[in-house]
Amino acid sequence: PRTVPSFDRNFWLNVADGAFVTAGMALCSLQVFLPSWLLQLGATPAVIGLLPVVWFTGFALPQVLSAEYVKPLVNRHPFLLRWGLFIRLPWLALAVAAWWFRDQFLALILLTFVATAACVASIGVVNPVWLSFIGKVTPVEHRGRLHGFRLFFGGPISLAGTWLAGVILARVAFPVNYGWVFGLAFVFFMLSWACFSAVKEQVPS
Repeated sequence: PRTVPSFDRNFWLNVADGAFVTAGMALCSLQVFLPSWLLQLGATPAVIGLLPVVWFTGFALPQVLSAEYVKPLVNRHPFLLRWGLFIRLPWLALAVAAWWFRDQFLALILLTFVATAACVASIGVVNPVWLSFIGKVTPVEHRGRLHGFRLFFGGPISLAGTWLAGVILARVAFPVNYGWVFGLAFVFFMLSWACFSAVKEQVPS
């Protein structure tokens, strides 16, 4: 039974949110784009190897601190929207930096780590609240389907995004080409934020 108000609307908005997030993350992935970007900037393998450390530490540690803080929140949607911007804005900043500091490779390396740390720390803050929120607006029997659809639709969008990124990287001079890629990631992230902003939280926590 669909006991949660606005279930269908919320379900498909959350699917779209996840699909666009998946596409955005594909364009700033630890496996492809960020290591390639840092390598071309002249970063050493040891420096590039710090990326996963920053990513997983930044993701895990804030959850320990935020879990207790958010328990009293009655409505969690505004909190998620606010912190969701902190997840997304670092990629816009890095996109602009790739143009503004295009002759200062060391500065771009440092800014890449700052942007990555800011993004993943914000994800870490948000994650416990988001999981609770999804449990609140999605009946338990539909949660597996929700996550499956998020990945199912995210795959083709990611494929299109990475194809476009390949065209940009081939046709635009470095490092501005990567700036366009990070800008495209930001567009996908903001599309996800727009979808999530329309989700209705009608039942207080």
